[in-house]
Amino acid sequence: SGSRDLGVLEPRFNRYKKRGDEVPTPAVHTGPKEDLYLSLLRVDDDGTASLRVVVQPMVAWLWVGGLMMVFGSFIASFPERILRRRPSVEAQGDAA
Repeated sequence: SGSRDLGVLEPRFNRYKKRGDEVPTPAVHTGPKEDLYLSLLRVDDDGTASLRVVVQPMVAWLWVGGLMMVFGSFIASFPERILRRRPSVEAQGDAA
């Protein structure tokens, strides 16, 4: 497949002084077909770094599906207001 410039991705370690923890924070590039996660595993004394690269396909579609579920739940919650139909002229004539 072709390559393209994703810009600058900057994974890092967040240091919490009170707890003495270092928490790796990945750099994330989100796209319509896949998400790219770049995590910094460690940095050695000589300046070399170990990275983990993870590609997760179709993550954006999880959000689309979630929004569809919310919209569908809203419609199902108020069916009489949203789906109210007016009687047609033919149905009124048959009743008479």
